[in-house]
Amino acid sequence: MVQRKFLSFAGFILNIHHQPHDYVPVSKFLNIDTLSNRRITLGVPQRLDPLWLESFYTIFGFLVLNVG
Repeated sequence: MVQRKFLSFAGFILNIHHQPHDYVPVSKFLNIDTLSNRRITLGVPQRLDPLWLESFYTIFGFLVLNVG
Protein backbone atom coordinates (compact mmCIF):
# COMPACT_ATOMS: atom_id res chain seq x y z
CA MET A 1 0.00 0.00 0.00
CA VAL A 2 2.80 2.41 0.86
CA GLN A 3 4.60 1.62 -2.38
CA ARG A 4 1.45 2.29 -4.43
CA LYS A 5 0.92 5.64 -2.70
CA PHE A 6 4.53 6.58 -3.38
CA LEU A 7 4.23 5.57 -7.05
CA SER A 8 0.98 7.48 -7.38
CA PHE A 9 2.57 10.60 -5.88
CA ALA A 10 5.73 10.22 -7.99
CA GLY A 11 3.66 9.76 -11.14
CA PHE A 12 1.72 12.91 -10.34
CA ILE A 13 4.80 15.01 -9.50
CA LEU A 14 6.85 13.76 -12.46
CA ASN A 15 3.86 13.94 -14.80
CA ILE A 16 4.17 10.29 -15.85
CA HIS A 17 1.01 9.23 -17.62
CA HIS A 18 -0.46 5.91 -16.44
CA GLN A 19 -3.83 4.23 -16.17
CA PRO A 20 -5.60 4.54 -12.81
CA HIS A 21 -4.21 1.97 -10.34
CA ASP A 22 -1.55 0.82 -12.83
CA TYR A 23 1.81 2.05 -11.62
CA VAL A 24 4.00 -0.14 -13.84
CA PRO A 25 4.99 2.80 -16.12
CA VAL A 26 5.99 4.85 -13.06
CA SER A 27 8.00 2.03 -11.49
CA LYS A 28 9.75 1.31 -14.80
CA PHE A 29 10.58 5.00 -15.25
CA LEU A 30 12.03 5.13 -11.72
CA ASN A 31 13.60 1.66 -12.08
CA ILE A 32 11.90 0.44 -8.88
CA ASP A 33 11.17 -3.24 -8.45
CA THR A 34 8.14 -4.46 -6.53
CA LEU A 35 8.47 -5.18 -2.83
CA SER A 36 7.69 -8.85 -3.37
CA ASN A 37 10.43 -9.18 -6.00
CA ARG A 38 12.93 -7.43 -3.73
CA ARG A 39 11.97 -9.77 -0.90
CA ILE A 40 12.67 -12.78 -3.15
CA THR A 41 15.97 -11.27 -4.32
CA LEU A 42 17.11 -10.73 -0.73
CA GLY A 43 16.03 -14.24 0.27
CA VAL A 44 13.50 -13.15 2.87
CA PRO A 45 11.05 -15.99 3.55
CA GLN A 46 7.33 -15.29 3.35
CA ARG A 47 6.86 -16.38 6.95
CA LEU A 48 9.61 -15.14 9.19
CA ASP A 49 10.89 -17.80 11.56
CA PRO A 50 12.81 -16.81 14.71
CA LEU A 51 16.10 -18.36 13.55
CA TRP A 52 16.06 -16.40 10.30
CA LEU A 53 15.32 -13.19 12.20
CA GLU A 54 18.11 -13.86 14.68
CA SER A 55 20.64 -14.43 11.90
CA PHE A 56 19.41 -11.29 10.11
CA TYR A 57 19.81 -9.20 13.25
CA THR A 58 23.24 -10.71 13.92
CA ILE A 59 24.45 -9.94 10.40
CA PHE A 60 23.25 -6.35 10.54
CA GLY A 61 24.41 -5.72 14.11
CA PHE A 62 21.10 -5.42 15.93
CA LEU A 63 20.71 -6.48 19.52
CA VAL A 64 18.65 -9.65 19.79
CA LEU A 65 16.88 -10.24 23.07
CA ASN A 66 16.17 -13.85 23.94
CA VAL A 67 12.84 -13.77 25.76
CA GLY A 68 11.66 -17.05 27.18
